[in-house]
Amino acid sequence: MTFINNYYSKVLKYDLINKFQYYKVSEVPALKKIILSYPFQNFNIKKITACLQMLEFIVGKKVLILTTKKPLVFLKIKKGFPSGCKIVLKNHLLNASFIKIVFEILPHIEQVPITLSPKNKNFLSITLSKNFFTPELNAFYIYFKEIPKINFSFVFSTSTVEELRFLLSSYKINTKSLSK
Repeated sequence: MTFINNYYSKVLKYDLINKFQYYKVSEVPALKKIILSYPFQNFNIKKITACLQMLEFIVGKKVLILTTKKPLVFLKIKKGFPSGCKIVLKNHLLNASFIKIVFEILPHIEQVPITLSPKNKNFLSITLSKNFFTPELNAFYIYFKEIPKINFSFVFSTSTVEELRFLLSSYKINTKSLSK
């Protein structure tokens, strides 16, 4: 954890200031939060518990189940039924989870589909269809074989796409698939 803090404060912050010419220190972009989520298409207790256990395995923290506020007729989900599970990581869990995702999970995936939100220039979304991204999870294939795609969403405090590209490339995340 201290590695990523030291790298950001002593190297990356100065690189950002030199490249983009900020006038206030508060303008320098940083990682604000990480959102991990599993959306559900239908109500299946085995999938729900497997998704909850997978997120707890990745983060090491309790996960909440999202419920619907109104009925979703096209998905055949009643009001109040589970529609997914997610966890929002901030503060002290942010850096440890970021290190685990970027340096342990993403290198095990051959091609990572990275999408950039067209509305916000500070939101990066990664969807992984392969859920067995670490060797430890291969031992639990029986429990996690039917879980849906996991969504990793990174929220930065950037104002332009160039700043986001620079931040991601400095953290060694491949930015070739991002649109200009």
